[in-house]
Amino acid sequence: MKLLHDRHRPLVALAVLLLTAAPAAANNIITAEQPPIAARGWTLQFDNRPTYLRSPALVDRDGNGRPQSATSRQLLMIVRLYTRRMMLRASVPVVSQSQNGSGRYGLGDAFFEGGALVNPGPWRMRLLGFAKAPTGGFDKTQAVNIGGGQWDFGPSLYVTRYFDEKRVDVDLQTQYAFRMPNTENGVRPGNELTYNLAVAREFQVGVPMRLGLEHRAFFGEPNRRDGAAVGAARRSLAVGPVAMFNLGRFLKGFSLWPTMIFDVYNRNCSRNQLYYLKIQLNY
Repeated sequence: MKLLHDRHRPLVALAVLLLTAAPAAANNIITAEQPPIAARGWTLQFDNRPTYLRSPALVDRDGNGRPQSATSRQLLMIVRLYTRRMMLRASVPVVSQSQNGSGRYGLGDAFFEGGALVNPGPWRMRLLGFAKAPTGGFDKTQAVNIGGGQWDFGPSLYVTRYFDEKRVDVDLQTQYAFRMPNTENGVRPGNELTYNLAVAREFQVGVPMRLGLEHRAFFGEPNRRDGAAVGAARRSLAVGPVAMFNLGRFLKGFSLWPTMIFDVYNRNCSRNQLYYLKIQLNY
């Protein structure tokens, strides 16, 4: 017996995507896998993420933390277009940001990404380029901003390697961001290198589930004004559990991806605790 009548599936999918909505941080198990391509030659993927980021301390260059009260909530809708050889992505977050009593709310910076898909044997790879546009609000007189105030662009690489007939996956996602000057305050944010490593295994718990562990790293160069360094280089390392529940038996192409990531090493940046749920639907 079908749990959902066919005519109800589009309404359920729309309700899920509208009632839950958040940030560009991703659950990085099977990070380079692509959805099945429909007979028409392409598939749309809707990726909706409610996210909560808590930053209880600001850490200096010696590792000493100073308490702070900073939180960020995001509602991010990502739309991806897949063909058998290519992927295009567009996303814009709705952001609610607060720090030590000050807060702002609104649309954040838009993010665009695209490039080639390569799938030799047990490997899945995405060779992409990205750009982040300064569509979010930025005001140099404000303590809290929801946009960066400048363009970013650079390359992204996603790799998944399957083992044991695809029951086990080992994953890498890395990105280098070239950051342009902020015309509001004259500061050129330091370029940033990030990478995420993950490993997961599939289990059957009534539905197919993947459970794994993810490690994230961030390396930011010093900000600069008129060529001179403003502040110091930033570093962070984080780790946490990740999961994916394939709920396609209830709604075709539907999956949930809960994630928790906790910083374990910081220098010259906030110590973060990240919680989010990726809600994904393939059409």
